[in-house]
Amino acid sequence: MKILDEMQEVFREKFGAAQTHAYFSPGRVNLIGEHTDYNGGHVFPCAISLGTYALVAPRTDGISRLYSMNLPEQGVVQFPMHGAVKSDAYGWANYPIGVVRVMEDAGIGRRTALTLSSMVRCRTAQAFPPRHPSRC
Repeated sequence: MKILDEMQEVFREKFGAAQTHAYFSPGRVNLIGEHTDYNGGHVFPCAISLGTYALVAPRTDGISRLYSMNLPEQGVVQFPMHGAVKSDAYGWANYPIGVVRVMEDAGIGRRTALTLSSMVRCRTAQAFPPRHPSRC
């Protein structure tokens, strides 16, 4: 897969090591309605081939580093693994940082978080290990 090869090359360049895990979450479209399922209506979601890819590798220093090939001008975003707060300096990374923070505050483990519907939330939840493994 061409995109995965390119991502692996960029990962090695930005982080100095190979990834240990690769994830893909397909995008989706709703052919019938938006926000109607919880109002008693019908929806017909379908997965599409476009989606979100993520490559990850573990760290032991308590620092997380994120990079988006879609926003290369923002460079590598670095933040503490625990206790991170929103910052204008983080830009796009505030979204996954927020997911990590909510998981941390709630004591939610990785497997529980995977029930969330957002592709980015799912990739973030898979990329970060649970802080409280007994609650997974």
